[in-house]
Amino acid sequence: GGSIDAGILGSPYADQVVDAGTGVSLAEDLTPGLMTVAFVGSGKFINERPEVAQRFALALMEAARMMQGDDYLSDENIAAYLAYVNSTEEALRSGTPVVYDPNQVIPVDGLADVERVHRENGRTEYDTPIDLSNVVDTSFTEKALELLGSE
Repeated sequence: GGSIDAGILGSPYADQVVDAGTGVSLAEDLTPGLMTVAFVGSGKFINERPEVAQRFALALMEAARMMQGDDYLSDENIAAYLAYVNSTEEALRSGTPVVYDPNQVIPVDGLADVERVHRENGRTEYDTPIDLSNVVDTSFTEKALELLGSE
């Protein structure tokens, strides 16, 4: 009831809000074809504990693959989702599927475009484009892909 004016919600929450009549969709697919979620590790974490970062990237890739395709709504996956997501089985089964890249490719060009749009629209406190090679390290996902193979 009126606690927020607008928000960016993913499935199953967006579906639940719309279905309950407590909100309306103003826009969908804000970045078509681009990932909208990223996991970020600090420089300290990456430099001091690279083996942990590598294990995390490997586990994330394995999990993304386990929950895609035919198994997306398997009983085992539904039970796992419900253990960690504040939702219902009905909302999960009827909602928009959440899709994760099974190869966890980081779309650096797409991220650069999103950064450019925010910068050009005055949503940043800087004017010079960020050199994403100083920010994005693809080595962890590349190593996980080497170990698991491409899908």
